Amino acid sequence: MLTSVLNTALSGLRSSQALLDTTTRNIVNAGTDGYSKKVQGSVTVEPHGGVKAGRIYRVEDNYTLRQLRHTLSDKTAAKYKMDALNELNDLSGDPADAASLPAKLNALTDAFQKMAVNPSQPELRSAVILAAERLAATLNNLHQDISTKNLDVVADTNDAIGKANDLITRVAEINEKIAANTAAGVDVSDMKDRRDGLLKELSNYMKVEGFEDDRGIFHLHSADHKLLATNRVVAQLSWDQGGQISAAGTPISPIGGQIQAGLDIKTTLKNKQDQLDEIAKQVTLAFYDTSTTADVGIELFRDAGNTPFNPATGTADYASRIMVNTDFVNNSALLLGQGPVPTNPTDSATAVKAREVLLKTSFTFTTPGLPSPATLEEATTLFVSGVAGDASAAKSEYEDRSSVEGLLTKRLTDQTGVSVDEELQKMIYYQNAYNSSARVMQATREMLDELLRIV
Repeated sequence: MLTSVLNTALSGLRSSQALLDTTTRNIVNAGTDGYSKKVQGSVTVEPHGGVKAGRIYRVEDNYTLRQLRHTLSDKTAAKYKMDALNELNDLSGDPADAASLPAKLNALTDAFQKMAVNPSQPELRSAVILAAERLAATLNNLHQDISTKNLDVVADTNDAIGKANDLITRVAEINEKIAANTAAGVDVSDMKDRRDGLLKELSNYMKVEGFEDDRGIFHLHSADHKLLATNRVVAQLSWDQGGQISAAGTPISPIGGQIQAGLDIKTTLKNKQDQLDEIAKQVTLAFYDTSTTADVGIELFRDAGNTPFNPATGTADYASRIMVNTDFVNNSALLLGQGPVPTNPTDSATAVKAREVLLKTSFTFTTPGLPSPATLEEATTLFVSGVAGDASAAKSEYEDRSSVEGLLTKRLTDQTGVSVDEELQKMIYYQNAYNSSARVMQATREMLDELLRIV
């Protein structure tokens, strides 16, 4: 009888110690990012009585956790877009800035207006040539800056894909450990916390889905439900020159996260370059277009190498090549539209027409994002303001996603985080239980000693 009481008290002592250990574990990790509260119960042992500590498990809120991962993917994508577009906006400048594309176009218009007052003045003609060169240089530089930014985006996307593949591999590895330890009856709750941390980090680069099976293995999928990993790596990410992301050769779309943002920014940068190319084309044709009589009638701008511009074949990347016709640089009298040796140097007709074409003539633009029909001033202004608008929209999206992330993080913490006050109350309760079991053991041992003494 006394031996049974002693065994029961001993089991209570061990159970209380295990529960104290779990409570201490929660308190120590209360401020640890990604830690989920651990819960452990006591189970009655039959038929001999007594208790033992039950299985340790995590407090989970998988619905909120899934929402949080998706929001993190969206926030990271918005942040990457915002940063890239802000950089592009800095390159484009404000429309009112003297260094901006619209300002350079206006400077050329103003130079023609001043030349029209006294076209025989070489200084006024030289000012026109200088304004034209600055306009061409601005188009060249913007196009090159966007090309450089595109290379940065490609490098960032390659890096993001590499990090995503590493995280997919690590998820598979920890899945294997969880499955093995679950089968052996070993506590895997901290391993699952670490796996959640990997999935959170992976969500920065791509949007993820998945579920956990009864072995504890998380089946990792892409947003469009392509299997990436179980307890082994099923598929790694790759991409082609066309920007298609694939997993083991199977296309993924959309992928989300920074990778998706990189693809979107590449598309945006290509569109901005196409817009610049068409603006450069229309500026060139505004001065010299053999298909119409509405042009100014002087071949002020040319393609690289001072070759005539061919609108049928030379539009691609033309903004990076547009230049002022060197014949005009060497002989500004050509601006009069009367040949190398002007017959009427005081005739302002060409200068007046140039000003009117630059200010009032509407052109047909086909590149998405440009107005049509529109004047050159309207097109260049919208190019610059469009970049600013895109950057502002990305900022708003980032702020919205950040706000939602904060709300979801709080909800998840409320559901799965550690309340130190609650854990301290449990610690007092388990400590009292431990002391009670210890007193029972002490009393039982004294009774056994007394019986032995009597015998």
